[in-house]
Amino acid sequence: MNTDITNDKTSAKRSRKDIIKNIAIIFLAVLLVLTFFSNTVMNMSLPQVSAQYASNGNISEQIRGSGVVSAGQSYDVMIDESRVISGVNVKAGDKVEKGDVLYTLEGKESSELEEAEKTLSDLQYEYRKAVIAAGGDTGYLVEMLDIDNAKEDIADIKRDLERFDDPAYLSSAYAAEYYDLSKLRSDISELEELISEELDGYSDIELEVLASDLDAAVACLDTDDYTPLPAEWYSKIDAAQKEVDAYSDNDKSALTEQKAGIEAAIASLGTDDMLDLPTKYYERISDALEKRNELKDAYDQAESELKALQDQLVDSTDYDESIKAKSREIREKMVELDDVNAQIAYYMGDDEEALAELYKKARDLERELSYLNEDLADLSEKKNVSASLKFRINGKQTVYNNTKLKLDAATKELNAIKTEIRKDLIADLNEVKAKLEAYDGSAADSALAAAKKNLSDLKRSAKTELKAKLNTVNKEVNNRKELEEKKTSLEKSESEFNVKLLADKKALEDSLKEKERSLESLEANLSVKKITDGVTNRQEDEDLKKQADDIERQRQKVTELKEKSLGGTITAPVSGTISSMTYRAGETTAAGNAAAVIDMTDKGFVLSFSVKSEQAKKLSVGTNADISNNYFGKDISAVLTAIKPDNANPQTSKLLEFTISGGDVQAGDSISLSIGAKGQDYPAVVPNSAVREDKNGKYVLVVESKSTALGSRYYAVRYPVEVLASNDSKTAVSGLTGSEFVVISSSTPIEEGQQVKLTENS
Repeated sequence: MNTDITNDKTSAKRSRKDIIKNIAIIFLAVLLVLTFFSNTVMNMSLPQVSAQYASNGNISEQIRGSGVVSAGQSYDVMIDESRVISGVNVKAGDKVEKGDVLYTLEGKESSELEEAEKTLSDLQYEYRKAVIAAGGDTGYLVEMLDIDNAKEDIADIKRDLERFDDPAYLSSAYAAEYYDLSKLRSDISELEELISEELDGYSDIELEVLASDLDAAVACLDTDDYTPLPAEWYSKIDAAQKEVDAYSDNDKSALTEQKAGIEAAIASLGTDDMLDLPTKYYERISDALEKRNELKDAYDQAESELKALQDQLVDSTDYDESIKAKSREIREKMVELDDVNAQIAYYMGDDEEALAELYKKARDLERELSYLNEDLADLSEKKNVSASLKFRINGKQTVYNNTKLKLDAATKELNAIKTEIRKDLIADLNEVKAKLEAYDGSAADSALAAAKKNLSDLKRSAKTELKAKLNTVNKEVNNRKELEEKKTSLEKSESEFNVKLLADKKALEDSLKEKERSLESLEANLSVKKITDGVTNRQEDEDLKKQADDIERQRQKVTELKEKSLGGTITAPVSGTISSMTYRAGETTAAGNAAAVIDMTDKGFVLSFSVKSEQAKKLSVGTNADISNNYFGKDISAVLTAIKPDNANPQTSKLLEFTISGGDVQAGDSISLSIGAKGQDYPAVVPNSAVREDKNGKYVLVVESKSTALGSRYYAVRYPVEVLASNDSKTAVSGLTGSEFVVISSSTPIEEGQQVKLTENS
């Protein structure tokens, strides 16, 4: 009994120890789990950063700036007259061509020209008075006036001739012709703009072919033959048509008609024309049928020709024996004739009757011999004809036999095809009969209606698209034709205008020669008259000569003013863009002032902006710059052409001047440029995003690690830096050795000393 109690106490004591041990183990396990779980929670809440090592590298600094484009060269339109402006034809910013009208002027002459002409008139008046006072003799007055008039005429003609080199004068004198030419050029430009870029690759002939194809394609939509349609529409519409045909074929009346057609086609196989056969079967048999018919025609012709030759061979007698017999008879007659001729030759008798009888016999024999020869020739001819006919008959018989063999083969081949077609037709007939037996009117009608609607919709869409394309092509064809007509008209008008100019100029040159000869004659006559009259008063002559010289100088001045006269307009002497206009309508011009300023855009454009002197030292003339805001076309370029002192800040800045060319640039456009300076190596280069700045200056955050019982911890440590150089992606700094692990981005804002975690790719 005591033993049991002791055992119970020992067992209870051991059980309590086990419980305490288990509780301790569970507590430690829970503590360990909570420790690791807290580490995981903390890691999830840490900001995530991307970092990379700083390294040595080369930085090519980009220098940026912007400026306003201005023309590379300007032209001042100067005037030397005081004139009243009646109209201003252009404004600042307009593009003008050489010869275009800038101002319209009132009147035709300037105040300077009117004053010079008045002075000339006064001098001529005083000269005439002096001539009269010189001796009361007006003998030379008429001659001098004639000479003066001749000189004035010559000066006027020379001025008119020189004006032929002045575009402004020509545009005024031949205003109608210039207007017509300008109108034609304008029409040509408008037509050239209307020419379609889409159809630019087509020649005129190809366009006409395309128009014809499109027209045929539109027309075919009203038929059942869609062959002229383009491939993309043909495939759709042909499929839709086949669907309609398929449903139409299932219509009872159509099936009945189809059945009758197949039966007629089967019957047609027993005839020679087989016109009742469907197209697909006729196409299969047409070549064989055509070949059989051709051979049948050839056979009939050979048979006819053979029969005709056989009919000609009426007499098939062998003429060889007859010819031999006739030849023997001729030889016998010739022997007999020779004997009679011998008797005549050696006749010694005196009986003339006997001799005459011999002569008569010889003539009879000759006549008989002639007849025999004719008979022999006739027999030979008959033999030749008979032989030729037999030869031809044999040849034609061969042709006939060969043709018959070919005809039999072709007939056999045709019959074989007929047999195949008959089998197909019978199969088609059985299929149609089966459809007739299983015919369901409502389903067939519904399917047919849907198929017809689909076909109609496709045709309507195709016709709309094809008509639009056809209209485009027709417009292109018409525009091209009109363009060629306009160009031809322009060439003709220019040629006619040039001929007219040459003719007018030639007429003036002829008139000048005539006036010069007349002047020479007048001066010579005056000299002769003076010598004859014995003019002795040299002083008076000198005075008159001086006055004459004054008149001549004044006349030259008038001529020069007339040559410089603006006429009724002020025109552009060069092509370019108007920069400024000096006068408004109603104002009076001042001699020696610029009436307008024209930017000569064909000379290029310039742009400049200021940079620091240290930046300018890194650049060299001739370097190409990149255009940041390029809205001016892909051909535009900017080249650094000069580095000048900046007058605004000469100590610290330089002015970079660029030449802008190409593209659709105009004066006044604003352009931003970037230009790369010469690169330099640096020991510590980091991405631009790594450099940060606050009130204490610029710095980077470097990732540094610390070891703990639970692993490594990472912290963002501040490193002050100074920026040495930078470009679009990288920055060179001092304050780093070049091996630091710098932060370049973070999931949330971070501060120095803050614990972080690294991304997987860092």
